[in-house]
Amino acid sequence: MRNFLQTTSILSTLATTVLGHGYVSGIVANGVYTGGWQVGYWYDLVNNVPIPQTPGWYEEALDLGFVPPTEYQ
Repeated sequence: MRNFLQTTSILSTLATTVLGHGYVSGIVANGVYTGGWQVGYWYDLVNNVPIPQTPGWYEEALDLGFVPPTEYQ
């Protein structure tokens, strides 16, 4: 039982860190998959290349990595 509780505790801790990062790559509505905003679409916008309509909004933050608190605005 102790091993189970340790494993559950560790997995719960890891799950909360994973849920805090990421993006939606697409959605399924009425059984139809629609792709979401992809980071590369920003370059298409800048270069006047047509982009597909996507649910949600576009983002100019091209870095999907860690942002230190000193960089918050």
